[in-house]
Amino acid sequence: MAGPKQVVAMKNLVDIDGDMGFRFTEMEEKKLAEEFRFGLVLKFLTVRPNIDTIRLTINKTWGLREVPMVSFMDSKHVLVQLRNEVDYIHTWAREGRTKAGGNFRLFKWTPDFDLSSESPLAPQWIFLP
Repeated sequence: MAGPKQVVAMKNLVDIDGDMGFRFTEMEEKKLAEEFRFGLVLKFLTVRPNIDTIRLTINKTWGLREVPMVSFMDSKHVLVQLRNEVDYIHTWAREGRTKAGGNFRLFKWTPDFDLSSESPLAPQWIFLP
């Protein structure tokens, strides 16, 4: 299995207002954000299950074509990077919002996604006759 492709050149750590970090150009930020275009965030409302339970449940029950990358963002948020548009649409349109015994809200990842506030981007169900 190949490692992740390098989207932008390696960066050296720099001091940014007293914290260590990286500086990117606007073009580099756009390239990096493109890698997350099929990213969805699960925000668990109470206790977040462990990562292995979340991965196993997603792989066994979501009916995806490809295995997504699942990673923690913080104590309540999990990033699910889907591998293709079909899986992304299928997952974004899901009605069920329970995973491994934990209820969650589903949000679309965006470059300005803020873990401390609720995203205004959420799926809406419209039933037509």
